[in-house]
Amino acid sequence: TAQASAAPLNALFSPGLRCLTLTLLLMAGLNYFAAQAFTGWAPSFLAEVRKMTPTEAGQILGLQATGSLLGGFFWGWFGDRYGRRKGVIGYFAAAALMIVYLFGMAGTIALSAVSFAIGAMIAANVVWAPWMAEIFPEQLRATA
Repeated sequence: TAQASAAPLNALFSPGLRCLTLTLLLMAGLNYFAAQAFTGWAPSFLAEVRKMTPTEAGQILGLQATGSLLGGFFWGWFGDRYGRRKGVIGYFAAAALMIVYLFGMAGTIALSAVSFAIGAMIAANVVWAPWMAEIFPEQLRATA
């Protein structure tokens, strides 16, 4: 049939799904952009604002990456156990921790702990792809 031969990507933008698809694209794009902007800016912040040595900054950023790695496993388990939408908890926690990171932390040890936690919370994005796929009709889930 013509519908079966059409590219599944086109079906995501059909009149009944267009608004949902565009909203999810915008939401995911803005969130990923914001997370990447923070992560990419952190080395400059640590060096220029906090006046840390490259070694200190590297250790803090390494802990953030470690938190992200371990957080990915946690959020995958959490999303399977409690539902993928609940991953939003990680994003709110990351936002709160970023404020603490920028304005409230003094000292390498405290900043390291918050950096690790930010990485772990940002990793909540691992549940997005399955959640987004689940809200589309079954025949479009692999494409979504």
